[in-house]
Amino acid sequence: MRFTVLDSWRGLCALWVAVYHFRVISYAGDTELVRHGHLAVEFFFVLSGFVITCAYGDRLLTTADRVKFMIRRFGRLYPLHLVTLLAVVAMECARWAISMKVGREVGGALFEGATDPATLIPNLLLIHGWGFWPDFTWNVPSWSISVEFLLCGLFVLVFALPRRLMAVALFTAIGAAAFLYTRYGIAEQSESTTAVARGVYAFFLGGLVYYAYRWWKSRERGVHPWLEWLVIPVFLVVSSLDGTLLPPLLFAAMIFIFAFEGGVVSRVLKQPSLVRLGEISYSIYLVHYLVVLAAFGAAAVLGRIVDLGAPWIDASGRLYGDLLTLVYLAVVIGLSAVTYSLVESPGRNWFNALANRPPRRRPEASGGD
Repeated sequence: MRFTVLDSWRGLCALWVAVYHFRVISYAGDTELVRHGHLAVEFFFVLSGFVITCAYGDRLLTTADRVKFMIRRFGRLYPLHLVTLLAVVAMECARWAISMKVGREVGGALFEGATDPATLIPNLLLIHGWGFWPDFTWNVPSWSISVEFLLCGLFVLVFALPRRLMAVALFTAIGAAAFLYTRYGIAEQSESTTAVARGVYAFFLGGLVYYAYRWWKSRERGVHPWLEWLVIPVFLVVSSLDGTLLPPLLFAAMIFIFAFEGGVVSRVLKQPSLVRLGEISYSIYLVHYLVVLAAFGAAAVLGRIVDLGAPWIDASGRLYGDLLTLVYLAVVIGLSAVTYSLVESPGRNWFNALANRPPRRRPEASGGD
């Protein structure tokens, strides 16, 4: 089953993250919604839990099924992660070469912090977002891909249990408790402190939403189309709820409503351009940061970086900043369409074929009469 409208929402939220990371002085960049764009990741976790529970919740019956599932998920996540990671490494090497040529470090310290070589192996192993390292590194948004793969492993374990609904509810509660502890019970906070807990809470909450959706639909009930308009207050208030358990709950309610695809907003979200945006959303999510790094590198060379507590691009006016943001998004979408066609889709298809390959039969031993 495909939820077309939810796919479109995934695409729009990928653009939300993209604008959040593109820190150019602009009217858009000064809004609370954009300043809290990292909350879109919580939407992704809830949606992943919903969709994966729908697709695989009743299918992981044997060890072979579970192995195939993990191969498929690896093939969905890893090929594009690897390509974008290597691209960031190449960009850092290019920055080093330029810095050597001009005699000064261009764009900040080289091979430190987010580009610390010691974190390259964890990135290659897809474990860099599991909380063992304090900061998110290299292709920074990929921390959530690392957590997503961990969540897929937990999904296999949870859905091997006999009472799956109770297990999903239990892990949702465990994730919520872990989030509250890591958020408020640990004095020294870092980027990765709450990463895994956020993922566990939101992902298994998404699983609960799917069970609620399936139960409600089995009773031949829908939702009132006007409920879709509640998405407006959701996005108006969600930024003020950052750091609490509430954003995933709001996203869960939003996903439940739009899974029925019954209102005016859903009809808009079924437009081909928005459906295509959802199709390439994973590429948008991983590719946009490459464009951010390239833009900041160019701005550093041109002397257009200002320090406002963090580096921002000064485009000589907020309106110019908004125009530059639109150009940036166009580049991100165009480049993402290319990586989807050349990397993401072929990589996924190859691993899907690998998962579907029948096991080799051992040749029968020939015996004498």
